Amino acid sequence: MQVFIGLIIIVFGILQIILFFKIWGMTNDIREIKEKYLSSTDPKKSISPTQLPEFNIGELVTEIKANKQMRIKEITKDGKYSCYTNGGVSHEGDFDASEIKRFN
Repeated sequence: MQVFIGLIIIVFGILQIILFFKIWGMTNDIREIKEKYLSSTDPKKSISPTQLPEFNIGELVTEIKANKQMRIKEITKDGKYSCYTNGGVSHEGDFDASEIKRFN
């Protein structure tokens, strides 16, 4: 009887080790899936560190739709330009580079 219980304990221990490595492998699979889907965001919205912005902070720009003069106060993390009027008091919005042009 002790041999039978010892055999069951050994088999159980081996199965636990196998389960541990299977779960470890699944976490790597989940990491790959997460990186695949989170890194495949809209390429227009993401800005890479090597890609220089088209406009600089403090530069005067004009909104193409409303033909409104604004000044860029900051560049957001998603690559949009945060524009203000009235000496930096009124926030007009965050614009893509395609929505604004340099003021002439």
